[in-house]
Amino acid sequence: MDDKLSKFLQIEIDQINTHLPSKPVKLSVLDGLKIQGYQSRDGNFTHFAKNEITQLKNMIPKDFWKHIQLPIIILRRRDLGTGAFTIGGTEENSYVIEKILDDNLSNYLIWKNSETNKKILYRPDVSIIRKFLPTTTVLGFS
Repeated sequence: MDDKLSKFLQIEIDQINTHLPSKPVKLSVLDGLKIQGYQSRDGNFTHFAKNEITQLKNMIPKDFWKHIQLPIIILRRRDLGTGAFTIGGTEENSYVIEKILDDNLSNYLIWKNSETNKKILYRPDVSIIRKFLPTTTVLGFS
């Protein structure tokens, strides 16, 4: 692709993604914060729902809370095909998303060592995730 076009497209994508966090917040530090949420790249502050934080803490062992980065970014990936998404951030973030989609998923340590822990999501999956965690997930574009 033409270098100027690539730079232009990257600038456009960056402008579309100003709602993404300027810095993710770890689940483990939320207990110490009076106001739970994150500041986006455009300077706005978005609050997390307390019930979602509780749900997240119940889904993953406490030892791994320090690895959960909130909000969990769900990236729209045009390079993977129509309606394809991936999970940004850590493996623990991916586990949380997959646990929402499959409640029978094995525990985190078994999942982490499996071959199937890099999942591509599609629109119906994203709808389920966003209904379950509307304030602690955010859509981004790449």
